[in-house]
This record gives sequence, C-alpha cells and structure tokens, in this order.
Amino acid sequence: MNIAITIDTKPFEAITRKREKRILFSVVAAINATAKRVQQAEHDRVRSQFIVRKPAFFFGSAGRPGGVAAKLGPSPDIASGRLYREIFVGEAGSKAGPLLLAEFEKGGTRKPFVGKKVAVPITGGPARPTPQSSVPKAYTFAGLKFRKFKSGTLQRRKRRGKTVNESVFGEFGRLSRVAGAAAESGVQWKGEQSTYLIPGVGVFQRTGEGSRPVWAFLPPFPIDKRLEFVSTAERVAPPWFREELERETVEALTRVR
Repeated sequence: MNIAITIDTKPFEAITRKREKRILFSVVAAINATAKRVQQAEHDRVRSQFIVRKPAFFFGSAGRPGGVAAKLGPSPDIASGRLYREIFVGEAGSKAGPLLLAEFEKGGTRKPFVGKKVAVPITGGPARPTPQSSVPKAYTFAGLKFRKFKSGTLQRRKRRGKTVNESVFGEFGRLSRVAGAAAESGVQWKGEQSTYLIPGVGVFQRTGEGSRPVWAFLPPFPIDKRLEFVSTAERVAPPWFREELERETVEALTRVR
C-alpha cells in the first residue's frame, strides 16, 4: 500500500530566507559595533600618547561625530556586498593635506608644507603658554600682521589691482617667504604685540628686559612611531567581532518564526 504525503515547504523556505536575511543584518550590526569599539581604542591610544589641544577636532562632538583621530567610513551595505567598514585618520578628501597625526604611524620626518623650515611655537612663551595650550589668535602669523620695512620704508606691492603691504605669506598662504629665507640687508619685519621676525630664525617679542622667542623656524625633525593605529585595530577587532557576531546572530535567530 502506498501512502502519498504532500508537504508544503513554502513556510520552511520563508523561514530560511528570513534567517539568511537576519544573519546578514547581524553581520552588519556586528561590523558596526566592532568598528566603534576600535574607534574608541584608537581615541584612547591618542589620548595616552599625545597632548590633545582640540578634543572636539580629534574625537568629535555632538554636531561632528567621530573626529579625525579615528574617522568611521560608510556603514556596510548588503545590496552592494560591501561587508566591511573603514576606519582612518583624517578627513576624507581634505584639501588641507594629510593630517600630521597619521605620520606617527610609520614615523619619518616632520617637513614644512613649503620651504625649508618648520614654524614651531615656543612653549612657555605667549604663542604657547603651556604644553596644553593652543596658539592664541593674536599670536598666529595672521594675527601678528607682520609688515616689511626696508631702510625704514614700509614695503607695499600690487595684488589683484590693489596696493597692499608686503606679507610674510607666500604662495598658498604658507610661510615659505620667511621661514627658510636668509635675512636681507636693511630689511625689518615688524608685527603686532611688539614682535619682530628674523627670516630663517624665528619671531621675537620685545619686553622690558630685552627680547624673548615666540616662534622658531626649525629644520625638518624626526617623527617617532607612537600612533600604533594598525596594531591597535588588529588587537581589538577580532575578539570584539566574535562576541558581537555571536550576540547579534543569536538575537536574530530567536526573532525568526
């Protein structure tokens, strides 16, 4: 005797598809959660190795999440098959050039953007009163408003149809004109706050007791390997991803009926 049994597999197929979809979403959730764990570890590393003068810039704020110390790229996208999330130092597509922080991953040499020397504020002086201080606006090169005098005469030049004072800034607003230049005979650069600039040397401020250094123009100097961005991610990501994936998968499968 033959007994025919018909089984409707559609409900099981629907459950399987739901489970597959849920698992994919679990993977995405686990990747996102792990990326945030790595981001936090990278931020902690930066805090432990550097003096952070602008926390919102490096670590983000409510209106600008993430910051540049460990920026999260776009979330994974199931439709395109992109099941990963990038974490990088700096702003993607920034026109300001590479962030100096990134140079501390492999080490190297601190070089000027243009010219031969790097302008460095003197710690303990008015441009950087303490190691934690940012440069006050009044003591930036723009704020000091240096004017060029030759034999006592203010030097001016034509620019875009206007006559303006000679500037310490060269092409692209860099200090290439004075940072690595040699002093010119009979030329003086005078600025606000009783300051004066010596090309190739630095900026000084007259005080009642003489002069004190404000900025120094230094030759390129070494950058050490202290960021450890890659090794931090390699240490943090694997254990957290396993934990997050297990938790998300269990939750996803229990929700499928």
